[in-house]
Amino acid sequence: MAIKTLRSDRTDPRQIKRFRAEAAIPALLEHPNIVPVHDLCYNASSELQLVMKRVTGRTWRGLLNDNAANFDDNIRILLKVCDAIGFAHDRGILPRDLKPENVMVGEHGEVLVMDWSCAIHLGPISPHPDIPLRDSLVTISGTPVYMSPEQARLKRIGATPQTLKPAAEWWRDRK
Repeated sequence: MAIKTLRSDRTDPRQIKRFRAEAAIPALLEHPNIVPVHDLCYNASSELQLVMKRVTGRTWRGLLNDNAANFDDNIRILLKVCDAIGFAHDRGILPRDLKPENVMVGEHGEVLVMDWSCAIHLGPISPHPDIPLRDSLVTISGTPVYMSPEQARLKRIGATPQTLKPAAEWWRDRK
């Protein structure tokens, strides 16, 4: 297991809600390419902790940087990421920080989308009170270089802006 602890200096209710959403979203998305979350709890110091599967391996970014994956490997990784994101989209969840740094490739070749902290729900009613709705967004969230233009401008976003992001990233880095 891996344990992620919310820093004790993070006391803003929005930060706590975002951390709780980071646990709630993967819990709703049981899929072989989405990191499983086992628990959200408090430790003995009353710090909020997210308990998830420990993935031993490398980030997709690390593999791209080191040219450690060949063309076929990268296509396989990309397709698994697309499977995970398509599954999330089908359930109304849109990750807003999808990037190679947030994809782990395990030592046995498993591919897992890891970070859901910026995700939103696209429907009119959230499946969990901590998961933000698209229409409630008031701040930009995510990594600027990976954002769709409408996301960066806080325009209404849908399930399509990041669909091609993994492919575009891979294509750029393979040259």
